[in-house]
Amino acid sequence: MKNSFMRNIIEKLVTIMLSLTCLIQIQAQNIVYERHDIEMDFDGIKETKIIDIDNDGDLDIVGGSEITPTTASKGIAWWRNNGGNNWERFKIDTTFIHVMSVDAAYIDADTLLDIVATSWQLNQVAWWRNSGDPTQNWTKYIIKSNYSNAHDAKCEDMDNDGDVDVIAASYALGRIDIYFNDGNPSSNWQSSGLTNSFGGALSVFVIDLDKDNDPDILGTASDANLITWWQNQGGNPISWESNQIASDFVGSSDLYVIDINYDGLFDVIANAWKSNQVAYWLCNNLQNNSWAKYVVTSDLMTAADVSGGDLDKDGDVDIVAVGKIPGELVIYQNSNFSWTKIILTNDFYGGEDVEVLDMDGDEDLDIVSAASSGKLVWWENQTPVGIFDDKNNHTPQKFSLEQNYPNPFNPATTILYQITDLSFVSLKVYDVLGNEIAILVSEEKLTGSYEVEFNATGLTSGIYIYKLIAGSFVQIKKMLLVK
Repeated sequence: MKNSFMRNIIEKLVTIMLSLTCLIQIQAQNIVYERHDIEMDFDGIKETKIIDIDNDGDLDIVGGSEITPTTASKGIAWWRNNGGNNWERFKIDTTFIHVMSVDAAYIDADTLLDIVATSWQLNQVAWWRNSGDPTQNWTKYIIKSNYSNAHDAKCEDMDNDGDVDVIAASYALGRIDIYFNDGNPSSNWQSSGLTNSFGGALSVFVIDLDKDNDPDILGTASDANLITWWQNQGGNPISWESNQIASDFVGSSDLYVIDINYDGLFDVIANAWKSNQVAYWLCNNLQNNSWAKYVVTSDLMTAADVSGGDLDKDGDVDIVAVGKIPGELVIYQNSNFSWTKIILTNDFYGGEDVEVLDMDGDEDLDIVSAASSGKLVWWENQTPVGIFDDKNNHTPQKFSLEQNYPNPFNPATTILYQITDLSFVSLKVYDVLGNEIAILVSEEKLTGSYEVEFNATGLTSGIYIYKLIAGSFVQIKKMLLVK
């Protein structure tokens, strides 16, 4: 008993020391993160989805557990955010083993979020109906069985009929398929094959890449070393055009879409587990499918997942990636496309998943990451922001419109602006086609610095434009909504 007690004390002290070491390293790069351990004992945790499951106004986490060489799968669970870094775990399904992906959406068109997941060992794509009390009574329905080594599934209304569809990838079959929800998801899903020659299909990502108001699909193929996107050309059934982004990305695994250089075109960040690479592709011309590859690193061992966002609010998109063995969680800080490696932790064995988002609603980007060794960690962004900290204590010297933050965002972001004279101010948001989406300000304003929130709930992912008019001053900026 005494030895066990002392061992627990020592383990806690080691954890604290590691956290302090990370904090010092990060501060040296003018970026500050504080570690919060949400879970340290959910063996095999591989994928997470961060969303407000219980509709209480804060973000919860859904996670799935795979089978590891040393542990059995724990199935699917969710962690309720009780505030103040107080988390409580609830099971969804302990029998759905070897979980490779999780997502959440309104599958049955009620106001309760349901869960979609894939199982490698059970060869299934399935969904769980939320009964109204997400702490219990989830009902499972199978979307597709005999889907060999089911690896990924994402939710999106692909045919614009108001029902959420599911896009899935089978590693063993080398397939990506769309399962259309006809409004009766407990029994009927109509399948449509996107590709059956995508060797080692691992992941899918759904976004309106060409901004024509219908969703496109991107995918990675680990055995074929491919990153491909399929252009949604509409019609009934939908017609698809296949376009390769990369054909030699060895061990291509996960990807993230974001406008890295703010040129109005979506770019792609991806990782490759076989070649230990993190790279990005800048889109030069989407119509001609012209992409330029840039390698950030070839040194992230067993690179497992990647994401991105402006973590330090300097206007550049930074990259966050996690490696599985020996286990390293890393920020690649972007300074005009010069990348500085910042290690959040090198004690993250089995690192599998990373998400970048504003977890606590304080208008900066946090990081949540999971490792199959059982760890689920929230890294809280505490990087100081200098430009508008004293906005109420000075007189602006010029008109200006600042970059929104966080950016990318989901669903809310803050826009800052300042005016030097009494002016009638108009601040509006538009989509990329020029349609007016929202009027944020339309009134006379005194000299000063102001901030206003834009909430994009109900809007689709993509680039939006915000325009400030104050007297004769006009300025336009872009922002990116990623769901």
